[in-house]
Amino acid sequence: MVQDGVEWFGRIASKTINVGVSNRFTPGDLVVLQVGDGFHALATAGSAIFLNNFSLSSLNTTFQVSLPTAGADALIQGNNQFTGMIGLSRDQRLLVISGYHTDLPYTTTVEAAGSPVPRAVGTVDAAGNFTLNVTTTTAFNGGTFRGAVSDGLGNFWAGAQNSGIQYLGNNFSPVQISTLGTGSGTGAIRDLIMANGNICFSTSQFPSPGNHGVAAFVGAPTTPQEPTLVINTTSIPGSSGTPSAKGFAINSNLTIAYVADVRSFAQGGGIYRFNGTGTGTAGSWTYAYTLVNDLNSSSTGVFQELAVDFSGPNPKIYATTANAATAGNFLVAATDTGPSTTSFSLLATAPAIAAFRGVTFAPIPAPVVLSIKRAGTNVVVSWNGSGTLQSASAVTGTWTDVSGAPASPYTNAPVGSARFYRVHVQ
Repeated sequence: MVQDGVEWFGRIASKTINVGVSNRFTPGDLVVLQVGDGFHALATAGSAIFLNNFSLSSLNTTFQVSLPTAGADALIQGNNQFTGMIGLSRDQRLLVISGYHTDLPYTTTVEAAGSPVPRAVGTVDAAGNFTLNVTTTTAFNGGTFRGAVSDGLGNFWAGAQNSGIQYLGNNFSPVQISTLGTGSGTGAIRDLIMANGNICFSTSQFPSPGNHGVAAFVGAPTTPQEPTLVINTTSIPGSSGTPSAKGFAINSNLTIAYVADVRSFAQGGGIYRFNGTGTGTAGSWTYAYTLVNDLNSSSTGVFQELAVDFSGPNPKIYATTANAATAGNFLVAATDTGPSTTSFSLLATAPAIAAFRGVTFAPIPAPVVLSIKRAGTNVVVSWNGSGTLQSASAVTGTWTDVSGAPASPYTNAPVGSARFYRVHVQ
């Protein structure tokens, strides 16, 4: 699977690698962000990024996208436990990935404060097509670049270690949204998601050291606005040491939230469940209980990133672990059946010198829009996406692929008394 990737490592653009029966991401499956190709050791100077479609039916990787490691669209990541998140745009059609825009191998650490390496955000659609959407050499150079979120309409927001939250639109100069968390030792932005249209982020020190949990903006601002700490994980019963919130998930009704704390289980780390009143505001969330991992914690470690299926009465939780080693960690799952939930199953193991970081659900394909118009004596058929154009003499079929698998737009002289077209997406 990844041996193929080694041959082009650092040389060519992104590519998709079919590792099973699928040729695209499958809605309902998971997407796991893997840092490292399994052959080159993880390094602060940067490693390759792979997006694995993990089938929840076969428990195998069925499709993989490797992001560019060189050239105009290069996007790599360093070796920091608090980076590597991945999420879906608000319309669920794009995977959103943040990282560093430079070629591999880089000469020194890409993560250092003041590093000249551009911070960047890219997206991948359901067919595995990668786009480098935003790069900046002025924002987020105070430390590690943590994560990003998008509404799917060309608007991006991102956060970093000591740089607060900034708005990044296509071809826009960065706009500092939150001024809190922009000094050394404060802010500590972690993951970002959109919950019911509001941008939320996990933090270990917001708005100042000693405050921990999840903060939220009102909506998705493009001008300065200070967020509010809405889920407080500072004083979880039975916990000790310094709180350290990372991955989190909130349902659309703002009544259930899960927050992963990467402290050891002995210190009270785990996945915290909160119950909400539906407003999502400060004071509306109440701590319920902590989920811990009954697998051997010395080998599987505590939790790092989360994806939660809220569709049933008992949410299904998927998580990557943050074991002591920097690589070879795990993807695990459990169904939340209440305070006594400890039965996590091991789904997959990262390669020995690579790491699973972010986890989310697979993007859904954009709807195909097909249009037909005349151009003189010809017919011009246009469509979006990567499907195959088919035609038939009757709307009921029989449908056959248009010869030569043409790309949009397809121009052809009329044939017969009627001709129908459609785009077939596998």
